[in-house]
Amino acid sequence: MKRTLIGHRLLAILFDTFIVLAIIIVANIPAVISFVNVSINKSTLNIIALYIASFFSGALSLIGIILYTIVVPVFLNGQTLGKKYFNLVIVKNNGSDIDFKTMFIRELTRFFIIIVSFGLSIIVDLITLITSRGCSTFYDTISTTKVVDVLVE
Repeated sequence: MKRTLIGHRLLAILFDTFIVLAIIIVANIPAVISFVNVSINKSTLNIIALYIASFFSGALSLIGIILYTIVVPVFLNGQTLGKKYFNLVIVKNNGSDIDFKTMFIRELTRFFIIIVSFGLSIIVDLITLITSRGCSTFYDTISTTKVVDVLVE
């Protein structure tokens, strides 16, 4: 049972990572087009357009990531699309449903740790996930959440 949860959780993380990357790629298309335009015709107007397109593409990427990682699980009862596909759900440690505050703390903690560690925390999370008793990560502990298999619980 534990191996199934770890495997499904890793696959769900990979699934969700591809979705987030797709959001980022789509959101940054205007900035890439502006960059190509500046490369071809370097005028002041095109450079200003590049700055504006880059700002809005970054903002749109951030909004998309926040919506997918925080808002979607709140409205889909603790599931992202990856977790839904692999029959996993995020719940509080006491078994109750997650709320916006819980997901915000969980994802903000994860984001902060990844940024501060320059991404090395992803490897530590993987090791922690595999070796911990409850198949949890550091950000699960901080936010008092756990990921459970819907079919087992």
